[in-house]
Amino acid sequence: MTTVGTYNTLDGKGTVGDFADVLLLTEAIPAKVRAQVGKTHDVFVCERQPDLVIAVRRGLLTSVASTNYKKAHWGIPKVTPNRGTFWITGRMGDVKVALLVEHRINAAFAPFKRGEGLFRKTMWEMHTRMTLRIVRRLKKQGHTVYGGGDTNTPRGVSAYRGVLVEAGKGLDRLGSTRRLKGVQVLPRNGSDHHPLKATTGDRT
Repeated sequence: MTTVGTYNTLDGKGTVGDFADVLLLTEAIPAKVRAQVGKTHDVFVCERQPDLVIAVRRGLLTSVASTNYKKAHWGIPKVTPNRGTFWITGRMGDVKVALLVEHRINAAFAPFKRGEGLFRKTMWEMHTRMTLRIVRRLKKQGHTVYGGGDTNTPRGVSAYRGVLVEAGKGLDRLGSTRRLKGVQVLPRNGSDHHPLKATTGDRT
């Protein structure tokens, strides 16, 4: 079993902490992540979107096959930064794994508080479809997939649409090809988001 967690650190204002084996981090400051969990976790930073960070407990990921990034859409000044999905592939023992993190655009659902309903909804949908295509391809290649991030998905809306087993009811979600058990919503630790943690069980 592996624990997997996701956390929006609010541009580094939140403290990450060693709360899961696999940490899928958004709005992260890489130097702060390394300072906070670098002794216990290997830290992988997305070069093209450095606020996306994956940290894996040392010794858990026995090899890394690739690091990958795909842009979902360009940013617009004063509206949204660039958005994309970051993932790494490798092995945990004899199991092929893919670890994936993303931060989808916010305010994409009614009441569209920022007044850009058409743009934001379109970009959110574009990012979601792209991520699910990536996940389907990884599953077809035989990877166990652990995904998460700030999907900006409101209560009652699915982030992974049945492609992954899903945990979480708020804006942040976890997904896995394995069952998720013992879902915990942890204290904010300086962010305006709660870290989310779950334990992965048998393959579904």
